[in-house]
Amino acid sequence: MRVFISHSSIDIDFVLKLVSDLRKSGIDCWCSEKEISVADSIIARMNEGLGSADFVLAVLSENSLISPWVSAEINLALYEEIANGRTFLIPIILDSCRIPPLLKVKKYLSFQTEYNRPLEELIFFLQSQEAYKVKYENVIGIPVTSITEADSIFNNQYNKSVPQNLLNSMIVESQCLRKGDFQLTSGGYSNYYIMPRKVFYNKEAKDFFINLLTKTIRNENMDFDAIIFPALTDGGLLGNLLADNLDIKKRVPINIGHDKRNIDLNDLDIASLKNQKCLYVDDVITSGHSIKLAVNNLYKLGICISYVATLFCRNTSNFNLLANELKNANIKLITPFFAEIPMYVRSNTTNIKVEIIN
Repeated sequence: MRVFISHSSIDIDFVLKLVSDLRKSGIDCWCSEKEISVADSIIARMNEGLGSADFVLAVLSENSLISPWVSAEINLALYEEIANGRTFLIPIILDSCRIPPLLKVKKYLSFQTEYNRPLEELIFFLQSQEAYKVKYENVIGIPVTSITEADSIFNNQYNKSVPQNLLNSMIVESQCLRKGDFQLTSGGYSNYYIMPRKVFYNKEAKDFFINLLTKTIRNENMDFDAIIFPALTDGGLLGNLLADNLDIKKRVPINIGHDKRNIDLNDLDIASLKNQKCLYVDDVITSGHSIKLAVNNLYKLGICISYVATLFCRNTSNFNLLANELKNANIKLITPFFAEIPMYVRSNTTNIKVEIIN
C-alpha cells in the first residue's frame, strides 16, 4: 500500500508526523520533501509518485488551498476517480479552511481537534484496502458464470418489466455474484456474496442496474433535497451514481464506525439536512441492521429520511422485515433486485470476511 501526500510545505511538521505514523503501520508514503532531490525534475518525480500511489491523501489547510501544486494534484486525483470509477482521493482537514466544492461530497478525516482517532481510522481503512488488494482482489470467491445458477439465486418478481434472462445475463457478465465461503458483517455465513463494485466496473451492467434503480425511484414522484450514503464503500459509489442520475445537488457521505453503531457528521452538514427531504442509499440489504442503525442515528441528529434505496437484497424476508420497520417511521424502502441466498452454519472452511472486502 502506497499513498501520495498532497500538502503545503508550510504544514510540513504535521505531514512528517503523519508519514512517520503511517510507515510504522506498514504504509509506504510518497512525500515531496523526502522523494525529490536537488536537480530532480519536480513534475517528473510528482508524476511518478502519483502514478505509483494507491491513494492520494490531500492535507487541506488554509496554506494548501492557495498552493497551485496542491490544486493540480487534487484535480489529477479527482480525474482518476472519474476515469476509473474508484475512490482515490482522501481529504484530510487540518484547520478551519474552506473545503473546495468538489470535495464536500467526499468523506474526510478531521485532524482539527484530535490526532489519534482519525489516524486510527485512516490506518484501518488503508490496511483493509491493502488486505483486499493483496488477498482478495481477484479471488473473492469464484464468479458465478452459469445463467442457470444465477437464475436459481435471483428473483425478478418485483420488477416484471425486466426479463429474467436479461437480469441473469447482467449478473453473470458483471461477475457481481460470487461463490465461496463468506462471513457476513451480520455474523452469519453464506456460500454466496453479492459484490456491487463489480457492477460499477462494467459499463453495460452499471448502466442497466443504475438506470433501473433510478427509474424505480422516479416512479415515486419524489424530489429529494439531499442524498446521504456511507462513505468509502460500494454504497458510496452507488450514492454518487444515483445523485448524478437523479440530479440531486447535495450529497452527504457519512462516516460509519467499524461497529456500524456510530456515524460522524459535521455540524454544518447536520444543520443543512434538517427539514430536508433526504434519500438514504446503501448497496445491499443483508440483515438490514446497519441501515436501521444509520437511519436511527440520523433521526437522533434531527435528520429525517423519506426513502431508503438499495440496489440488491439478499433475502426477501429480511427486506419485508426492514420495510415494515421503516414504514412505521414513515420511511419507504426501495430495492429492485432480490436474491434468495440461504445462510449456513459455519464449517471448518476458511471464510472470507466481508468487512475486509468492503
